[in-house]
Amino acid sequence: MRTAILTAAACLTAVQPALPQTTAAAPAPAESPGAVVSACHISPIVADLDRSARFYHDVLGMDLMPAPPAGLLPWDTDPGHLDLHGLPGARLRFIQARMPGVRCGIELVEFAGVDRTPVHRRYQDPGAATIILTVRDIDRAFAAIRNAGAHVVTSGGAPIVMSTANRTRAVTVQDPDGHFVELAQVDPPPPTTVPEGSNVIGIRLRLTVADVEQSLAYYQSVLKVQGAVHPFAHNARVMTMTGLPEKGEYQLATLPMPGSTLVFELMGFRGLDSAKAPLPSRVQDPGSFRLQLTMRDIDAALANLKNAGGRVISTGGVPVHMTFGGRPWQLSVVPDPNNLFLIVQQGPPVEPASRFFTTADGVKIHYLTMGSSGSWIVLIHGYTDTAQRMWFTTGIAPALARNHRVVALDNRNHGQSDKPQPGGPGRAQDVVELMDHLKIEKAHIHGYSMGGALTGQLLAMIPGRFITAGFGGSGLQETDPSLRAQAAALDEAAPKPQGADAAALERFRARVSTLLPAGSATPAASSGPPVDVAALTVPILAINGSFDSPYAKTHRLWREARTFQNVILPGKTHLTAVAIGGPMPPEYADAMHRFIDTFDER
Repeated sequence: MRTAILTAAACLTAVQPALPQTTAAAPAPAESPGAVVSACHISPIVADLDRSARFYHDVLGMDLMPAPPAGLLPWDTDPGHLDLHGLPGARLRFIQARMPGVRCGIELVEFAGVDRTPVHRRYQDPGAATIILTVRDIDRAFAAIRNAGAHVVTSGGAPIVMSTANRTRAVTVQDPDGHFVELAQVDPPPPTTVPEGSNVIGIRLRLTVADVEQSLAYYQSVLKVQGAVHPFAHNARVMTMTGLPEKGEYQLATLPMPGSTLVFELMGFRGLDSAKAPLPSRVQDPGSFRLQLTMRDIDAALANLKNAGGRVISTGGVPVHMTFGGRPWQLSVVPDPNNLFLIVQQGPPVEPASRFFTTADGVKIHYLTMGSSGSWIVLIHGYTDTAQRMWFTTGIAPALARNHRVVALDNRNHGQSDKPQPGGPGRAQDVVELMDHLKIEKAHIHGYSMGGALTGQLLAMIPGRFITAGFGGSGLQETDPSLRAQAAALDEAAPKPQGADAAALERFRARVSTLLPAGSATPAASSGPPVDVAALTVPILAINGSFDSPYAKTHRLWREARTFQNVILPGKTHLTAVAIGGPMPPEYADAMHRFIDTFDER
C-alpha cells in the first residue's frame, strides 16, 4: 500500500466514509492561539440515558465507559457539569460508548429537572447530525438493528451498495432519540487496531448545514480547522442511503480534526425542501448534539467565537473550572451557526520528566518522557538540535502524549547528553539501550534529519521492535543509480526556496560545516548496517518539505516498502517543515498523529 499526499491535513484518515470524495485539503493558516489542537467525544443529547445506553451497547455492540453499575445509571454529582451548560438547577447523567481500546467515542448525555423539548430534524435540514460508524460486518450490525425495531431511514429499508467500483455498503438508521446513525462497511477495509471482537472500528460526525462553503469558512477562520470542500454532486445511491429523493444533489466538506482520528463532515443539499435555517434547540433538548474540542488557548478561542456572533451559554458566560484526573481544566459551551453545541476546553500545560541513563560504553544520555498510557513513541532529533527544542517546544511531543507515552533523547554529542566527540553525530545503539533501559518491547519510532538516518539504521538492527517508523526531513537513498538520478532530477526541476527561507538554509549549512569534526562526513551520511526495505513489515511514513528534495529521499521507500505513506508539505524547507524551536506545525504533527493511530497496536 503506497500513498503519496501533498498536504497533511487530510493525509492519513483511518476510516473512509461511504460517500465518494477526494483527499485534497485547504492549506493550513498561520498558527493561532485560538486553534483547535484535538477533538474527542461526539455527544448526542438523549431523553432516557438507560434506553440509549442499551441501544449503543446491546444493539451496536459498543463498550460503555465507565463500566455501568447494576440497575439505573447514576446521576452526576459534580455541579461543574451543570454550570458548563448554563443549567445550575438541573440534573445531568452521562456515559460513553466507545470502541475497545479507543479513548474517545460517543458520549450520551441526559438532562433532567429542567424544561426539555425533543427536537426532530429531517436529514436534509440544517442542524441534523449523523453519527457514522464504520463496521466490519454490516449484515450482523443491521440484523441487530432490525431485531431492536429501530427505524431505518434508507429507502428500501436495508443496506445498499454505494458504488459500482467496489463493494462498500451502507445504511442509515435512527437511534431511540431520532439521531441519525450511518453504518458503513467499506471496501477495501480500512486499517484498524480495534480488536477483532468489535464490529465497530471507526467513528465520524456529519452535520447537515444550510451552506457548506460558508460553514467551512466559519470553522477555518474562527477555530482554524482546515478542510476541503467538494462541488455539488448528483448520486442516486447517496440519496437513497440517506432516505432522500433521488432528484436531490449534495455537497460535502471534510475536516480532519487536529490531534485526533475524528473526521468532521459538513453536508448540504439542493433541489430538496430543506429548511433554510436550523430548527432552534437548547443544549438540554433531546435531539441536540455536542462536539468536544480542545483548544490551544480557550480565551483566544472564545474571543474568536464571540467575534463571529457566538454566545457562551455556560453560567456567567465564562469558562467553568473543573478538575479531571487531578489536573485543572477550563471549559465552555458555545453553539455554532448550525446549532451544534461546541464544548471548547483547555487543559494545563504538562512538563516532561527529565532523566538520564548511562550506555554500555559509559556515555550519559539525557532523555525526556511524557504521557502515562498508550503505546510508546521514540523521537530522535536532528543534528545540532535537542529533544526539548525539536519535539517539545514545537508541541509535537505533548500532542502525541495525549494518547501515547513519548520518550525523546538528546543524542550523544548533543544537548544535555555527554559529548565524547564534540560536533559528532548520534548513535543508533543508544536508542536500543534507552528502549532496554525503559523496558520498551515495541514502539513507534520517528526521526528527523540525522534522526531519520538513525531510524534507518535501527530498522536494520531491530526491525521487530517497531510498530511504525517515521522519517522526517529524511528517507532512504535509492540503491539503483539510474533511479537515484531520476528522483534527483525531479527535485532539481521543482521550485527552490527564495528570500528568507533560502537565507536561513545557507546560515544553517554554514553553521553545520563549522561544527563537524575535521574530515568527517555529514551526520545524515553516518554509516550503519544496510536495511532490507522490501523485507520490512513495519508501516513507514515520510514527511518532507517540497523544498527539501522529497523525491530523492523517498523514492526507494515508495518503490520497496510494503506499507508507505509519503507526505510532502508545500512550500516547506528542511527547517520550516518542523518549525524547530517554534510553535507546533499542524501539518507535520497531524501527519504523525494520524499515521501512528492508524497502525497502532493496542
